Amino acid sequence: MATASRTARHGGARGAPILAGAGVLALVGIALWAIVGSRTPPVGPVPVAWDRQPCAHCAMHLGEPAFAVQLHTADGDVMFFDDPGCYFTYIAAHVTVVHATWFHELREDRWLPESAIGFLPVATSPMGWGLGAVEAGTAGALSVQAARALVLAERRGDGGRRERPAR
Repeated sequence: MATASRTARHGGARGAPILAGAGVLALVGIALWAIVGSRTPPVGPVPVAWDRQPCAHCAMHLGEPAFAVQLHTADGDVMFFDDPGCYFTYIAAHVTVVHATWFHELREDRWLPESAIGFLPVATSPMGWGLGAVEAGTAGALSVQAARALVLAERRGDGGRRERPAR
């Protein structure tokens, strides 16, 4: 009889599944936070799966390293672009907290941070924007701001791809 009254006062066998379920939910919540909530951006450029990685803007696969761009968000996401013009167009249309942006150098197998680049006009690029990233200060290079303005003007239709701004 003592067991029956103790079971009735404390919820007995019926309370055990509720407590176990709450414990499982708490563990799932902690694990989910650890996976999603604690992501940090990469420290530098990350490897690209060439010819398999789609562009975040146009969905074409990145196949020409000389024109690739990678955007690292503050949330730890990494987005890839097959052409600097795709990157500029994407950034203009999306609210994104940027942690870092890396541009593949036009003539060398290396990545440069956005703060260290300029753009040379080129005859062809994957999506036809006609820009390749080089080190800032390279003779004939456009600034990042000028290249961005050129792409966005072409996107709006108030500037032609053949009409390059004065350097």
